[in-house]
Order: sequence, then C-alpha cells, then structure tokens
Amino acid sequence: MTRRILPTWWLMILCVWATAAIFAPLALAPATQVDLTQMFATPGAAFGLGADDLGRSIAARVIAGAAISCPLAALVVIVTTLAGTSFGLLCGWRGGVLDVIGARVMDVFMAFPGFLLAIALAGLLGPGLLNIVVALSVVGWVGYARLARAQTLSLKSREHVWAARALGTREFTLVARHIVPLLAGPILVEAVFGFAATIAQEAGLSFLGLGAQPPTPAWGAMLREAAQFLLVAPHLMLGPGGAIVSLVLAVQAGGEWLRQRWQIPR
Repeated sequence: MTRRILPTWWLMILCVWATAAIFAPLALAPATQVDLTQMFATPGAAFGLGADDLGRSIAARVIAGAAISCPLAALVVIVTTLAGTSFGLLCGWRGGVLDVIGARVMDVFMAFPGFLLAIALAGLLGPGLLNIVVALSVVGWVGYARLARAQTLSLKSREHVWAARALGTREFTLVARHIVPLLAGPILVEAVFGFAATIAQEAGLSFLGLGAQPPTPAWGAMLREAAQFLLVAPHLMLGPGGAIVSLVLAVQAGGEWLRQRWQIPR
C-alpha cells in the first residue's frame, strides 16, 4: 500500500515567488538603477544573475517582475472564474433557450485559438497591463463556463437536488447549497491551472510588446530585451526564463495534486 506524501518542492517554489511578490517594492530601486560600468556583467557575487545592457541587476528585476505577473494573473483568474462560472451555472440551471444560446456563444469563442484572440484584442486596445487583463479575461472565461455548465447539468438531476426541490426549497437556496459547493472543487482546480496559463500568456504578450513597457521589469518584456543580446549575453535569459518556467511548473504541479487529492477527472 502506497502512502501519499505531500510534495513539497512546488510549495517551496510558490512560497518563494509569493514572498518575492510581497517584497518586490524593496527591489524596485535597484531594478531601475542604471550603471553603464556594469553592462552585461556576468552572474557573480556583485550580481547574482548578472546585469543587463544598462547595468541593471537582473535578479532585482526578476523579483520586481513578480509583483507584476503574479497579481495580474490572479486578477485575470478571479475575473474569468467569477464571470465564466456564473454564466455556465445560469445556462446549465435554467436550460431551454437560454442554455442553447449560451452554448452557442461558448462555441463561438472556442472556435478561435485563445492566445491568438488575446493577441488581436491586446493589439486593438494598445499596449499596457490593464489592456492585457481585459484581453485575457475576454478569452479566458469560456473554459470555466463550459465546465460549470456541464457540471450543473449533471448535478441538477441528482436525487438530493430533486429531494430538496420536492421539499419546497427556494431556487436560490437550492443552487447555493446543493450546486455551488459541488462546483467548487472542479472550478478551483481549473482556476489553479488557469493561473499557470495566465502567467505564460502574460509573458507572451509582454514579449510581443503588448504588455508592460520599458523600464517596467515585466518577465516577458525582459525576455524580449534579452533576445536582442542573445549572442552577446545569453545569461540575460536565465532570470526571467527561469522565473516563468519555475512558477508555471510549480502551479501546475499544485493543480495536479489538488485534482488527484479530490479525485476530479481530467
């Protein structure tokens, strides 16, 4: 008999980045401090991850970037989770014409590749962090809506829901007590995976120049700047690239652990 052991590596990584996001304002000053005498300094005692083309500390900029990527991803996940779950729950519970129309609306959004649609929206809105939030929210709610609708259609036909309905339970109470709690687990797992996806998408949009603008130390923007000097100073990629990969893998590992823990099917 195997015993489940709580994996700690992803918890440690998440704690590190959460701490970095909280204390990032302390790193903002060295992250924007220009020192041309330290241009392209290699990793070492003076600069843990080296310095960029303006002599700014890569480590400080990576830490400062955590205060941009993490809150932005959290905001997008909150907005999309609330909007998508509410829409899918309403369609699944009401059924009929509303459900048919809602399902067609979801199909229209699902017909377009999500990230390409986000690029198009961000391009129309213009560069900026707020516009990234809008673009990613517009395309990100559909997954939660489809999941909430499917779960609601299944849950509302269960015996305990019929029993509560037969006892005269009000509709709002019926949904709040017998549907929403059973939706919480799958939606939470979806939100965890959505957070990881949003981190990568925000970095991608910033890499394309549609997100934070210089000198803001966003991870994707740092990768764009590092790509210009890839042959001269390849170490510029290590900081922001490692930050994105480590955070995304840690969040996905946490989501997979929750999924297995709560025995939620893929």
